[in-house]
Amino acid sequence: MSRPGRTTMIALVGIVMADLCLWTLDRYSPVTAAVLLAIALPPWLAIAFALGRGTRHAPVYAILTIAPYLAYGLMEAFANPGARHHAEGFIALLVGLFLSLVWELRVSRSEARAPI
Repeated sequence: MSRPGRTTMIALVGIVMADLCLWTLDRYSPVTAAVLLAIALPPWLAIAFALGRGTRHAPVYAILTIAPYLAYGLMEAFANPGARHHAEGFIALLVGLFLSLVWELRVSRSEARAPI
């Protein structure tokens, strides 16, 4: 994996985790937020670790991890007017992360096929 692409993806994953923490802490009581974050953050930590290691399949797993969080953000954006601003920012971050992951997959695919 290219170094600038990996750094961008890890930074975006960190921003997504921070936004998820802020959104959860703003919305729920501290005990409920702690339980929800204990469930929601480990997949993101695993993805950040895999992206940091530079494994070839890490972007694929990250794309699959994005799907349920994107569904949650879309549901909150449409169903909960009070959480709409948080949800829209969260959706924008997830779309940016998705695009950077797809870009990295395309670049790494062409680098893998390039003749020596």
